[in-house]
Amino acid sequence: MTSDFVFSFSSSSKVLFSFLETRFTKRIHFFEEEFSKTRFEESLENNDIEYLRKSYLGFVVIRPIKGSDRKRLIGKTLLNTYSDKEGSEKRVFIRGNYEVSLFGIPLSVSSLPFQVQDQGVSACATVALWTALHPLADTYGIQRLSPAEITELSTSFPSEYRNFPSSGLNWGQMINCVKSMELDVETINVENIGDDDIILTAIKAYAKANLPLIGALKLTKANNSPKYHAVTISGYQCNNNGKLTELYVHDDQIGLYSRVKSDGSFKHWKNEWNDKGYEVSLEKILIPIYPKIRLPFARIYSRYLAIKERMINDYGDVLDFELYLTTIRKYKEFLLESTLKEKRKILIKSLPRFLWVLRVSYEGNPRGDIVLDGTSIYPKPLTSVEFKA
Repeated sequence: MTSDFVFSFSSSSKVLFSFLETRFTKRIHFFEEEFSKTRFEESLENNDIEYLRKSYLGFVVIRPIKGSDRKRLIGKTLLNTYSDKEGSEKRVFIRGNYEVSLFGIPLSVSSLPFQVQDQGVSACATVALWTALHPLADTYGIQRLSPAEITELSTSFPSEYRNFPSSGLNWGQMINCVKSMELDVETINVENIGDDDIILTAIKAYAKANLPLIGALKLTKANNSPKYHAVTISGYQCNNNGKLTELYVHDDQIGLYSRVKSDGSFKHWKNEWNDKGYEVSLEKILIPIYPKIRLPFARIYSRYLAIKERMINDYGDVLDFELYLTTIRKYKEFLLESTLKEKRKILIKSLPRFLWVLRVSYEGNPRGDIVLDGTSIYPKPLTSVEFKA
């Protein structure tokens, strides 16, 4: 059972309902607008709820069980993201709209679910899978599983170890879990990559399609054996030219949408793990993907690089390039609101459900798109789009 509690979030935030020591799960709700307990109760009586809906920030679930540090574990959590813009910087987050009921009040929050691991049934890899697969339930119609069910599914192949308590999943078990849910996977071995471009292009391409990416991290501390950790990459920040400046990750040991800076390269991360004495290296990326998106990232990336190199030779280093995955519906909704040449012809053109789009921009404004078939196994150009200046 779950008991609801309310926080009015401001410079003088107050707890409106006290905690009770019980065996029940507690759900704490947060609001941007400050209000008193009396006003809240009057709002329930008079159905005066619009200010609550507009200022809702989300909730945190506190579980009745405790971790090894004797602190209560955080369960399913949904909190608003940072703003989509910060000065000239733009942010892209992986998120969905979730409906919440508080004493009958309909609320909503746009976010990606988060929780921490309970090593009785899950470790970081299980939680990363749970987070990454959660939004795909609505997108692709797959079953939404609990961490315990994910652990059980991931370890369905015979093993000498027990499923519970779980000591964590290996890379193969994570892939097994995704494929057992009738999805496919894209994997990128970051260790074998010379520069950042393929990493950043992949993150931007899939995040813009609202597809979470799972990062396998190596945590190294002096005079200690390395630790391995899994997180979900849940967003990014970029400048006007599309250069990625910051990542956001759901890390069950830190929090949701936690910031990651580059330590010279995004193969090496700067975040809260450094405060604990660890060097953080990104070793692999796993992306759960719908099987009908057949064009592998490696093949589309090779075509992207060839087109990019040719255009730089022709026009110089003044253009910006972006590669992203989308659906025909989202792409045509974007085109409908854009100013482009031969607009009617392009909008009525038949296209497959999934598309890879290579966009060329100048000074932050799109100039042209090359659209490729995402359902083909080879890069197959379908059409080109020219935007009006």
